[in-house]
Amino acid sequence: MKKRYRHREPRTPRQRAPHVPIPRLVLIILAALALATAAACSSSSSAGSGGGSSGQVLEFPSFVWHGTDGPDGFIYDAIRVAFQKDNPGVKVDNSLIPFDNYFTKTYSDMVAGAAPDIANAYDPQVLQWAHQGLLTPLNPYLRAAGIDVSKMLSSEQLAIVNGQIYGVLHNSNPRVLVYNSDLFGKAHATVPTNFDQLKAAMQALTMPSSRQYALGTVTGNETPDATYLELMPYIAGFGGAFVTDGHATANSPQVVAALDFLKSAVTDGQAPKGQTQDGYRQQLAAGKVAMAMIGAFIIGTVVGQNPSVGKALKITTLPLPSGRTIAVNTFLTIPKGAKHKALAAKFIVQSLQAQYQQKIAGAEAVPALPSLVPASVAAANPIYQTLLEESKHAVTYAPSGAPDKLAQVAEIITVNFQQLMTTSESGQAAAGAMQSQLKALLGS
Repeated sequence: MKKRYRHREPRTPRQRAPHVPIPRLVLIILAALALATAAACSSSSSAGSGGGSSGQVLEFPSFVWHGTDGPDGFIYDAIRVAFQKDNPGVKVDNSLIPFDNYFTKTYSDMVAGAAPDIANAYDPQVLQWAHQGLLTPLNPYLRAAGIDVSKMLSSEQLAIVNGQIYGVLHNSNPRVLVYNSDLFGKAHATVPTNFDQLKAAMQALTMPSSRQYALGTVTGNETPDATYLELMPYIAGFGGAFVTDGHATANSPQVVAALDFLKSAVTDGQAPKGQTQDGYRQQLAAGKVAMAMIGAFIIGTVVGQNPSVGKALKITTLPLPSGRTIAVNTFLTIPKGAKHKALAAKFIVQSLQAQYQQKIAGAEAVPALPSLVPASVAAANPIYQTLLEESKHAVTYAPSGAPDKLAQVAEIITVNFQQLMTTSESGQAAAGAMQSQLKALLGS
């Protein structure tokens, strides 16, 4: 049975970071948090129970607990094991919730008053949940622990609303061009660094006789969440956005150009028709797709499935006109209805220890605190170096200025994109339909 490549962030390769002693500062921070827990949360049970932890269950069901399915699971599990050892009598609930249903279920549970103690969130979710009052501000816990979020990767700022910190960044996955160096070599194609080179490479790498495609992406019937996410590297890479500051901007020349590019790729046979997210990733792993605009996490996934192809996968920056990319950021949050907020905060702080930050860097993602990654480790990992640089200017894929409208925006984009991919409709017509429907939704 073929392994499914559903979208789970971060899906990163398993690598062991060199062991280093835990810095004294981190030990001091954890000690400070333990001493300050009662002060931060002693007012009432509504603030979260912090004392008498024996026999407590820290509820953290998520899609991240896929263990042998990806190194992010191993990293989270290492934190879990250490946390339980440091807190005798506490058990961390690591039940697995499939990614496809995770955000919907977690949102429903929070609204219904059945929230977990810790919830993962991506860019759009952390903004939506914060604006809807579903998350606990983490300021008192982080202040008690001596954590200064201004020293974190700039993506952390996405989780700060009106001065309140609603999430702590776990990792950032900038979108890059992942390419099969073996296929490039056989086609004598140049690895593209600009848009003209990209178009030339796509022509050289398209081989209909062997069913080899140049580019892999979603081109068929897929969920709104997956379709919207897969489109955004192209939209941002052409300099566009579907929504800007709460206003519809889907009919901009940049968005039209991105849609026309994807339409032409399918029409010209350079990208396979009717592909789902899972489908094109399987083709990438099979060596039938030469490149994809995706996170570097896919390399580790492919290495595990097809080592010869995985070893041939390399990365470079997106060769699209604007020079921009997006990042998919994973946050740790504490829902407003969490039962054990102090314990949850302690778990989150523990995730910021140097050993875990270095594991994230070794797994083709960027940690919240890159300063804890030794320069020698970073220098020995060219993929990490590229990702770190890209993370400094990557933009969010959340709809700007419309944090409560993600589901509706994604649905509008998906319906019209699928219409574009399956009919003779032009990019201009699809963008116009998106614009009209987004304006009706947003009011402008």
